[in-house]
Amino acid sequence: MKVYTGENVRNVAVVGHGHAGKTSLISAALFTAGATQRLGRVDDGTATTDYDEEEISRKMSISAGLACAEWGQTKINFIDTPGFNMFVHEAKMALPVIDAAIVVVDGSGQIVIVNYYSLDYRSDAQNALSQALNHAVDAAAEPYHVTVADGFVMFQKAAEQAGGDTCGAGLLTVLAAGGCGSHPSVAGQVLLAQAVEEAIRK
Repeated sequence: MKVYTGENVRNVAVVGHGHAGKTSLISAALFTAGATQRLGRVDDGTATTDYDEEEISRKMSISAGLACAEWGQTKINFIDTPGFNMFVHEAKMALPVIDAAIVVVDGSGQIVIVNYYSLDYRSDAQNALSQALNHAVDAAAEPYHVTVADGFVMFQKAAEQAGGDTCGAGLLTVLAAGGCGSHPSVAGQVLLAQAVEEAIRK
């Protein structure tokens, strides 16, 4: 059995929504690299990383699956993660050990991105910076027919209850040393998800 040194091993997670094509992409990569003798397919139950009877019958990944291929002098460990929210814990467990992630998007569906929110709506400078970034996001998204969800306005409305302070409104993660970070809290994530839902319905 060939022995690989650490610098020649890469752990790559393949992530994305359910039925986006993650398992099929890995099957194609394995076949192209010569790791499998035939192109595995989800529809006929021959995909390498969906081998459980339940996965084959449902045509969906339920648990994280591992498959390996050699490309040049590098061994690539592909981690096929489930895309449905009831199995998201399987995807989360894989993330601490990966070197990179491939995000698979279904090109036949609607792509939605969320624009920037201000960390402190009391600051004119932060508001101006966020809005400038959002104009750039809108301009970049338009040619590709990408829908932009308005996270800026969604956070602004909620922050008004705390005088414009997103940290005081509980919209940002709390740091152990005190204060808030820049990432949304659970409450903030819910608001951004609502912004996405509203954008889709438009």
